[in-house]
This record gives sequence, C-alpha cells and structure tokens, in this order.
Amino acid sequence: ISDFFYILGFWILLWNADRFFLASGLIFASSFATVMISYVKARSEALGGTCSIGWMERGWRTIYLIIWAFLVCILPPLADPILWAGLILYCVLTSITVLQRINYSRTEFSRSKG
Repeated sequence: ISDFFYILGFWILLWNADRFFLASGLIFASSFATVMISYVKARSEALGGTCSIGWMERGWRTIYLIIWAFLVCILPPLADPILWAGLILYCVLTSITVLQRINYSRTEFSRSKG
C-alpha cells in the first residue's frame, strides 16, 4: 500500500504533463506490477515454495521510491525528466521482477513434480 501512495504522488506531479495519458498508463502498469510482485510471492509460498528473488524486492522498491522522490525535491529544475526517467525505470524493473518470480516459481514447482 505504501508503494501505491508513492506512485500516486508521482502521478499527481505528472498531472500537467504533456503526455498525461502515457504517464497514467505507466503509473497503472507500475502499480499493477508492484501488486503482482507481492502476489506471486504469496501464491508461491502458499503452495509450499519460496520466492524471495528479483531486482525489486520490497526493500529495494522502498529505497528506489525514496531516492526518486528525494531527487525530484532537491532538483526542481530537473523534476520533469527525473519523474519520467524514474517512472519508466520503475515500470521496467518491477515488470522484470514479476517475470523473474513467475519463472522461478514455475521452475521450482516443475522440479518438485518431476
């Protein structure tokens, strides 16, 4: 939930952006990927596996979001490019983490069956 509020804050900062609909799509994708990271882990653990892998685990996501917000605050003239670069990078990294966790879980459960 805390990740969502960070992302919501970045979305509000992008409210007047020229590409607001693109920003909204990236915000939605980022929020979805953030939820999926936790969901895949919880689902894997509920089935008896483990799934503590990926580039954007909970701690790293928090650090990333704090640094991103800090950079926007201390560099106001560069806020727009920092917002866009941070959003695109966050979306990519969280999506990759979801794929890493799905792949890991599939491999772990297919090994245990065979």
